[in-house]
Amino acid sequence: MVVDEAVHEDCINRKGRTTQNVIVVCDFNMRFTYIGAGTEGSTHDMRVIKMARADPTYPHPPAGLSTLVAFIVLLMQQLSSVAC
Repeated sequence: MVVDEAVHEDCINRKGRTTQNVIVVCDFNMRFTYIGAGTEGSTHDMRVIKMARADPTYPHPPAGLSTLVAFIVLLMQQLSSVAC
């Protein structure tokens, strides 16, 4: 990947390498449901997550459920659909 000179310094991480952050979300079948790329390597991880959650295409949990509760609900749905 070639980084434009105007943003090159922003992409240098704490180890001095040119990097970029990527966040991905997979469903229980290991299919990508969200890919967010392009934030500079020097960006803190929490900022990357906040930027992803602000994206309207980011897969949010159903309204009224916390992320943990939504995860448990989805896990239970997946387990109940698996034939024993």
